[in-house]
Amino acid sequence: MMLRSVQQHLGPRDGGSSRCRAVHASSTGEAAVLDVFDPHFHLFDPVGVHNGKRSDGSSFVAYHQPDYEQDMGARMPAGFRHVGGCWVEAMSVCFTSLDAPALQQHCLLEAAFVATELKRSSLEYVLCASACLEDPSVSETLQQLVKSHPGMRAIRQIANVSPDWPRNGRLGNLVRQAQWRAGYEQLARFGLGFDLQCNPWQLESYVEEVVAPNPAVPCVLNHLGLPLLAELSTPDRAAVYWKGMDALARCPHGAQFPTSCWSALAA
Repeated sequence: MMLRSVQQHLGPRDGGSSRCRAVHASSTGEAAVLDVFDPHFHLFDPVGVHNGKRSDGSSFVAYHQPDYEQDMGARMPAGFRHVGGCWVEAMSVCFTSLDAPALQQHCLLEAAFVATELKRSSLEYVLCASACLEDPSVSETLQQLVKSHPGMRAIRQIANVSPDWPRNGRLGNLVRQAQWRAGYEQLARFGLGFDLQCNPWQLESYVEEVVAPNPAVPCVLNHLGLPLLAELSTPDRAAVYWKGMDALARCPHGAQFPTSCWSALAA
């Protein structure tokens, strides 16, 4: 299998070619090198940015661009080369007591921190930041993110409820909120996609109510939809999961990305 970037969403906005490609064997018989573009990684600054709590109540541990690239380099087997990746936000699970307008400022701060970190690297990176789509003024946040960071490609706002990820115990099921759905529609104005992370029982409703009606917003599903082994091994619960996955697969702008962020596996 060959890991390759989804050119129309990861490539430079000026239409240039992406560096994320496989370098094939040359005529001299040199062994091929496979470029690896990491589709989902995080950076953490627990002092300046991530001084909220993780979903399990623990504190974030510092993890910066040099730490990440050192780890990736150490894990690359022979014949593979790390060339970049898509950073994914963590802010949508932080600061559970803040309302949307207050949290937006932290979303902007997180994106600025990561952009500054990644500019120090010679590798190719894109950004998937967070924003509170339920905020009536979310377009201002989206505009600032896109204007400030040319590598911005998508927004993630974790949607898991019952069981809840931290903020959603208070916010509830976002797809049922008209203002949140309106915020989702705003993504198309700024050329942004959406990273969807939800529980299996939520997936079908998210696909039918926001993904399918918004074909101009490419949607990727995080972590294969987060199915638990108990769900996959119980026929009734497995049917709910697969029904949601089938609904996503029928969306041309979602089926390209069935597993994770902004990359695809191809033979």
